[in-house]
Amino acid sequence: GFEEEDVEVALPILPEGDYPKYKRGEVARFIYPATAMRYKNHKLVLDACDRLKKQGVTGYEVLFTFGKEEGKVARGLHQTVESLGLPVKFIGWQSRDSLFSLYESSILLVASQLESYCLPLYEGKASGVPIVAPDADYSMEALSNYSLAFLFRQNDAESLAHAMESAIRDR
Repeated sequence: GFEEEDVEVALPILPEGDYPKYKRGEVARFIYPATAMRYKNHKLVLDACDRLKKQGVTGYEVLFTFGKEEGKVARGLHQTVESLGLPVKFIGWQSRDSLFSLYESSILLVASQLESYCLPLYEGKASGVPIVAPDADYSMEALSNYSLAFLFRQNDAESLAHAMESAIRDR
């Protein structure tokens, strides 16, 4: 093991500056700013979108911030989106300014199975955007007392679909 004095907890510092403030858009847009790694749980998002589709929920879209050809995981996700006809777009990598512009009119979505420090949750909170996130330790810490958080049971597509539907309605 490690001695306590040998361990330093160094949290990232949220950059200073003006964060864009949320403005409700015409279409409910979810943005999930994450790479196409399996643990980011994009498949769960697609399962939730499929459930929403089967329930007749429309008028929303989901943006993934990687290209549809960025590796095996991305190609598989794109194939699922195409075969199921889901309202998901692959918009590629976004600069910080571009991402913040998207935050202005989007609902932040995070579905990751694990994170050490989920910077988008803190950025979204600073921008006052609605946030859909799992009830995992990392999001519970970031979103404690945040009134615009829509939490779902981690790794539960039905619970995520319900949180997304609530965010669409209450945004």
